[in-house]
This record gives sequence, C-alpha cells and structure tokens, in this order.
Amino acid sequence: MHDLYPLYLSALPGSVLWLAVRAVACADMRYESVGDIPFQIRARQYYGAALNGLRVVAHEEHTLANDQVLAAILLIDNFEKMYLSRIGPLGPHRDAIKHILHSGGNDYLFNQSSFALGCLAHKRLQARQILLREEPDPGQIMWVSKLNVDQPDIHITADVLHMNILSAAAKKLTESGEEARNTLEEKAEQSRQLARSIQDLLASIESWTSAMTGLWKPEVTDPQQIAQPREMDEPFDLPIPHFPYPRMLSYHNLWLGCLWNFHAASQIVLRESLVDVINYGATIHGHEPVRENMERIHTEQEAVDKLSSVIMWSIPLLLGFTRRYDPHPRSLPHGKMVGRLYCLCSMWVIQKARFTSLEHKQTASEVTKWINDRYRLC
Repeated sequence: MHDLYPLYLSALPGSVLWLAVRAVACADMRYESVGDIPFQIRARQYYGAALNGLRVVAHEEHTLANDQVLAAILLIDNFEKMYLSRIGPLGPHRDAIKHILHSGGNDYLFNQSSFALGCLAHKRLQARQILLREEPDPGQIMWVSKLNVDQPDIHITADVLHMNILSAAAKKLTESGEEARNTLEEKAEQSRQLARSIQDLLASIESWTSAMTGLWKPEVTDPQQIAQPREMDEPFDLPIPHFPYPRMLSYHNLWLGCLWNFHAASQIVLRESLVDVINYGATIHGHEPVRENMERIHTEQEAVDKLSSVIMWSIPLLLGFTRRYDPHPRSLPHGKMVGRLYCLCSMWVIQKARFTSLEHKQTASEVTKWINDRYRLC
C-alpha cells in the first residue's frame, strides 16, 4: 500500500484508485506547486473526486468488490488519517472494507497480491476493533483460521485476533448489562471462565514471544543515535519528539517493527480487560478482589507498563528517524506512512490505557502532534 508507483501504473485514468493515488502523491508534495495551484490544493481536489467516485462505485455492487477499489479505500483512509488529521482509526469506510473482503472470499488467500492487500485491510479493521474493544466479524475469524500460523507474521495476526475476541467479550460482560437476568453465581462463573481464557492466552503469547530469535528479535541501541530524517520532503524546521528513554529498539525492517508494535498495543488492551474482569467478579459479590487476584492485577499493571515501554522504544523506527552514520536506514522513505499509521494506533492505545505512565502518555501526545503537524494540509 505504501508503494504508490505500482498502484499508479495499475490504475485506469479517472478511476477511484487513480484519483486516490494522485491525492496522496500531491499531499506529499504539498510544499510545492505547479503554475498557480499549490499541490496541497490539488491534493484536496483529487481527494474530493476520489470520494465522489467511490460513492458512484458503491451503488454498483458488482464493481465494488475488487482489489482496485479496496486499494483506493485504504489510500483514502490513509489520506484522512494523515493529511486531514482525523482522530481515531478507520472511520466511515469500514463497512465497505468488510463487504469487499467478504465478497472476495478465497481470492484474498490464494492470490499473492490480493493476499497482501487483504492483510492490510484486515489489520486496518483490527486496529479499530482493538482500540474500541469491538468484536471481530465472523468473516475475519474465518479468514485467519485458514492461514498458516506456523509463520511468525501470521501467528502475530492470529494472536491479535484472539486478543480482540477476548477483549470484546470482557467489555460485553463488564459494561453492557446484557447479563442482568443471570444469577450472581452465573455471572461469577462467567467472569472466572473469561479470566481463565485470557490468562491462558497471555501465557501462550509470553511463551511464544520469548522463543523468538534471529531477525524477529529486535536489537537494543543507544537513543543518542536518533537523527532527523534525511529526505528532502521532511520539514527540518519541525523538531522531532523528545524521547527520554534509556534505550531504543531497532528491528530488521520497518514492517517487523509495525507488527510487533501492533501486537504489544493489543496486549495492553487485553491485560487491562483482564483487570476489568477480575474486578467485576469481585464486585458482584460485594467485596474487594482476594489476595491472589490483587497480585494478578499488580502483575498486569507491571506488564502494561513494560509493553508501553517497548512501544516507546520502537517509535523512532516507526516514525522513520534514521540512525546516525547508518548508510542503510531501516525505514525507507516510501514506507514511512505505513510506520506512522501504525504509530498513531499504538499512541491512541497508550493515551487511552489506565495503567500506562504519565511520561508515556506525554510522549504519545507529542508523537501524535508531530505526525499531525508533519502531514496536515494547510
């Protein structure tokens, strides 16, 4: 999705994808102009035309469900989030994305380019669902169930889906009030079973992640190596955020950093959901959690803080900041939008979380502001 050139070549002139690609390309050149029209104006014009084109396509169901339209929708969503500073993940486009994925069926499993596009679309849905603790659709669950989880990247995707399912179940149990007709003992049993399921998943995740080696394991580097991006399109008068942390994590490439960042953010949501379930189980009996559960709550609070730290240490890579004197930067210019999109999602999780530190929340706020200031169209 971040490589605009192949997308541009594959798009028919005047199509929704053609317009969406030009909107993003012009937005990225917003400080320049051709003739009397600045590129930032052209970007808005192409964006508006792409939206109008999407509305037309939406009325013709047989033309909606294809890779070109899905790629266009994801680009339009990117544009709104990055250049229009929309707050929150995946706004009004989620229903269209769900429809296309459902209509495409197995095409998003067995065709290589469609599979890559489908992965991005599923992750975009998951980002919203994790942040809001919404239950994934049956189609998402079915799609992941067909994947080979022996591959680490697919295993991460499956982990996030399972974390999403349990986080949504915790929200439904503790907030919805749908179980009002159940007896106290039934409610207590539900909370015990759900807490056990969450703990089992977390134990499985900890065991699996601790066994990661090679390129799947990040290296720890000195934060003093962080440098301003070198590309000409980066505004050098925009100071980079302050990172008051003793270390920085550097992954083999940007995509691995994005995957692990998303995985850590999902764990934060799940661990806080576990605390909600434990407290709910105690509240329905009218007393404080027992000592064993209090210890578990403390363990989850510490785990959330640790995961939040891991995310903070990986942010420079996702933002595209280079390592000084490194002739081969791991975050290439054309991948920076992807990294910064993932970065926004994890920053929203940290800002919303209860057990992340004030220091981390402050950094998350600064990073979000930096991304908005870096991309916002005037």
